[in-house]
Amino acid sequence: MGKYKKGFSIMWVDTHAHLASVSYDEFMQKIIAAKTAGVVGVINVATNIDEAKIAVERTFSETPIKTFAVIGVCVPESENFYEDEDWIETLENLALSENVVAIGETGMDGSQKSDYPPLDKQAVVFDKQIALSKKINKPLVVHSRMLDEKVLEICVSQGMKDVLFHCFTGSAQMAKKITDNGYFISFSGITTFKNSGLDETIKAVPIERILVETDSPWLAPSPFRGKPNEPAFVRFVGEKVSQIYGINKEKFAEIIQQNAENFFAVSF
Repeated sequence: MGKYKKGFSIMWVDTHAHLASVSYDEFMQKIIAAKTAGVVGVINVATNIDEAKIAVERTFSETPIKTFAVIGVCVPESENFYEDEDWIETLENLALSENVVAIGETGMDGSQKSDYPPLDKQAVVFDKQIALSKKINKPLVVHSRMLDEKVLEICVSQGMKDVLFHCFTGSAQMAKKITDNGYFISFSGITTFKNSGLDETIKAVPIERILVETDSPWLAPSPFRGKPNEPAFVRFVGEKVSQIYGINKEKFAEIIQQNAENFFAVSF
């Protein structure tokens, strides 16, 4: 585990931020702001092939803190990829970079949003990324809103060993099922919202299986709710979750860093 840097008593890791859709200048501004806020590392998550290329490229930039990439095709983008046979090869070539630490985010969403493709199309794109994750032996980051049970069943049936359920909002019972299979769970700024109802869910997650994230630019934690989110705000998530666990926030930040290093096989 990395030691604290001079000037900071707590060092957080943001395990899920979308920074491939912003300009390079804005990316650097957010990374610098994160460092100032005591963040030691950021996982930059792509949602489509164009973003994947950018995310990988930016891992080779000179940044004041470590950044790594997770690349994949997310649920809303599935409509554009499920019939295409070439994108998965492109994704594989990008994923071979040493700075790509997982495939995702991918998965399935049962919220029936009007701009989301039907489940059968989501499933095609999800299955291809599961196969890629297994082929190149890198973890999988999944989105599972309102379909936690189904996504878990698919991952288990496909023999997935390393899976992270990101931005989790499910029940304590579901959290136990996920972690009983050796998978990780990450919580976002939703945990800081009044009446989020996630306290018991968080308590059900073994401490060695938990991570925190911003999912920026969405889901800014209190006291920034309603504003654009960014990695600098991850400490508000971490502090809230540490309170729920009843663990000193300094110690909890160490645990999060170690868990992130374990899951993504990196060093911050």
